[in-house]
Amino acid sequence: MVGKYNHYRKEINLIELQTKDLDKLKIKAIYRLPEGITNYEFQLLLNLCFQALLKEGKLEEIIPSKFKEKYRLGSRLKAYNDIHFSNDEESLKQALRYLKYEELLVYSLKLQILKSSQKAGTFSSSKSVDNKLVSRVIDGSGFILTDDQKFALEEIVTDLEKPGLMYRMLQGDVGSGKTLVASLGLVANYSAGYQGVLMAPTDILARQHYKFLSEFLKDYPISIALLVASLTAKEKREVLAKISSGEIDIVVGTHALIQEGVSYQKLGLAVIDEQHRFGVKQRQLLKDKGQDVELLMMSATPIPRSLAITLYGDMDISTLHSFPNRKRDVVTKVLKGNSIKTLLGEIEERVSRNERVFIVCPLIEDEDSSRRNVNDVYEGLTKYFKDRVRLGLVHGKMGDSEKEKTMLAFQRGELGVLVATTVIEVGIDVKEASMMIIYDAQSFGLAALHQLRGRIGRAGQKASCYLLCSSADEQALKRLNYLVDHDDGFEIARFDLANRGPGDVVGTRQSGIPDLVLADIHEDLRILEIARDDAKLILKEASLPENKQIIAYCSSKKL
Repeated sequence: MVGKYNHYRKEINLIELQTKDLDKLKIKAIYRLPEGITNYEFQLLLNLCFQALLKEGKLEEIIPSKFKEKYRLGSRLKAYNDIHFSNDEESLKQALRYLKYEELLVYSLKLQILKSSQKAGTFSSSKSVDNKLVSRVIDGSGFILTDDQKFALEEIVTDLEKPGLMYRMLQGDVGSGKTLVASLGLVANYSAGYQGVLMAPTDILARQHYKFLSEFLKDYPISIALLVASLTAKEKREVLAKISSGEIDIVVGTHALIQEGVSYQKLGLAVIDEQHRFGVKQRQLLKDKGQDVELLMMSATPIPRSLAITLYGDMDISTLHSFPNRKRDVVTKVLKGNSIKTLLGEIEERVSRNERVFIVCPLIEDEDSSRRNVNDVYEGLTKYFKDRVRLGLVHGKMGDSEKEKTMLAFQRGELGVLVATTVIEVGIDVKEASMMIIYDAQSFGLAALHQLRGRIGRAGQKASCYLLCSSADEQALKRLNYLVDHDDGFEIARFDLANRGPGDVVGTRQSGIPDLVLADIHEDLRILEIARDDAKLILKEASLPENKQIIAYCSSKKL
């Protein structure tokens, strides 16, 4: 076959089929090159480089010899030579095996080095958790923990009780009970004599957490406070004074928790909800509020094991797969076209029953004539419904206070329909929401659509999610139809990873996915797991000369 390689689809588009002189055909390396240099010229330059290396007879080895012998990897020089100038499939296969392992070992070791630095603590004693108090809180809560929740809580308590600092990610699907586990972690931290904080990205989400914790712990002498920007100056002064004196045991808030002037008497645990909304700087500022602050981060974006190892290899990971209550009764339908005319009656009917409706658009303004934007949709629906239905508008360009005000009005039932961009995927819990319409659904990754869908049917009522597909592409329809039959966030993430790539699973802007050259985190999961275990062993035996060499090499490289 002679054809052109499509890098995005990872396939060859056939141009010509040859049947003669097949024995003369050789493996040819194809490079993505800048304009002005041909494939042939580039290979000539490479050849000159390798001739010089071969003359010298060596290329600095990175992989320790014990692993090279264990996996029969050969030399680094041969691997690099064969990846460019291989004459047979077997030598090319071995070169790929060597270089993929090297790439993933170096990456895994960088993460392990970072993990060690994150966990490094100066205190010598561990926290003494009162497990009886934690058990009493669980027994009196009315909640029955799933096995996943029990195991995750055990991991968190173990982290608190042992020397060194917790640096853990708690991930799970929408409705898997992450908040309950994190709350019990805060109780365990309180029982050991430390203050705890729960930081959320938005005012409304912080208020929801504060409300939950206040109700959850109302029968216990645990003092809880809310610290958000919208507090009055007097309220803020009072809260800050009580935090500083130690009168407050658990503080729930937003970025206000890390501002100058916020002083904690004995901060022991920081829980960060929707951790991808906060940068490294914010996390560090929170850690700096205490001598040795343990970190527990929560994520509602289910991530397959291969991607979790890659993204969060510097953290320990607790995963909630099961659900504490019955799953939500949400029916998902894919509709061709970008019109909601057939759904207008259902919108009005649901609002008349005091239910709420989300309408999601990919754009804020008319940036792309082929896709719908929130401003046009909001104006059109306002004209259509007139006084029969009250609508609200929320998007990323609005100020935080304006967004919060609109979302609270929607939550209270003052608005029946909320037209929004994806800003609503996090931070709004509206039990009455029973319908969602998503314009241009093909523009979103399946994981993002699943997150959005998680906003409806939260009280167990029948709910409907309509995915409007404005594309005629059969592949786009096939992808969207996967959501019709699947409600498991981990299955959806695995499907998205296999079909669209890692950036679409967690969102490119927040992914932190490494720019791997040869390895593929989905296809090469086994190599990734081996490399991760080997990286741990290298750090454990850091005094060995070869291990010192690769540790120094990785320490000098950025992730």
